[in-house]
Parts: sequence; structure tokens; C-alpha cells
Amino acid sequence: MLMAAAQDAKTRRKARIAAGLRLIRSRAGLTQQQLANRAELPRERVVEYENALHAPEPDKLERFAEVLGVAPWEFEAFGAQQETDEC
Repeated sequence: MLMAAAQDAKTRRKARIAAGLRLIRSRAGLTQQQLANRAELPRERVVEYENALHAPEPDKLERFAEVLGVAPWEFEAFGAQQETDEC
């Protein structure tokens, strides 16, 4: 039971980060390819992160934050806000 709850929390966190990354990138007026180029990552990696297929490692979040002019914690915060707005 505890393992399932921990996994659910990880899945929700990954989804919030994905939503926040997508929202912040979009508001910055960047395409996935432009963000990937500026963060020096393959576009496929950005797609995977934005679709919550993988959680970005802390160093990747820092790269995205630097490119997008936000703090790394804002990805999850914006994603959580978007969750509450949809409810």
C-alpha cells in the first residue's frame, strides 16, 4: 500500500512538472525544438518530459529554468496551479 502511494505521488509530481514545463515554454513563445536547442538537448527529450513519460533530472530542470528565465521549482508550481484551475 505504501509503495503504491509513493508511486502515485511520483506520478503526480511528474505530471505537474510536465504541465508546468509545457505551459512556461508556451508562454515564452518557444517551440519544443527551440527549447531543446537552447538547453542543448534532443527535441525528443523535451517531448518525453512534457508528456510525463520521464521526469527530468535536476540538472535538466536547471537548464530549462535558465533558458526560460524561471526558478526550477516553478515548473511544478505552475503545473499544480494548472491542475487546480482544471478542477
